[in-house]
Amino acid sequence: MVWTAGVVGFVSLALAPAVVSPAPPDGGPWQRVGAAVASRPGRSVALFRFAREPGALALVVTSSSPRAIRVSWTSYCEIGDDDGPNEERQGVLSAIGRAVVLPTVMNGSSSCTVTAFLSVPGGGATAAVTAAIFDR
Repeated sequence: MVWTAGVVGFVSLALAPAVVSPAPPDGGPWQRVGAAVASRPGRSVALFRFAREPGALALVVTSSSPRAIRVSWTSYCEIGDDDGPNEERQGVLSAIGRAVVLPTVMNGSSSCTVTAFLSVPGGGATAAVTAAIFDR
């Protein structure tokens, strides 16, 4: 009986719908870095992604809530390793419906990490947020 419950749980996870997040609005050859994430209604969510040799980065956050999305983000890019040149940027913004952040990427960066914390403050039990990181 336990085995059956485990199989049912595994099948339901496998059939769960994928989170869809639109690419940045400026077009171009954007590629999603890792999977998009979605918060549960009324909850905040964190996102962390690692991009190898990006030319540009974008964080796209959406919500169907009429309340503002709150996005707190950090990007860290480096050339080579921790001993080489690096650049860290961070910011906080609010937007209704959709927020797009385009962190700067240091020329010649071998890797960048982007971290974001997302919520809809006061959004009640029905507000949810989706987000994805893109590079090109």
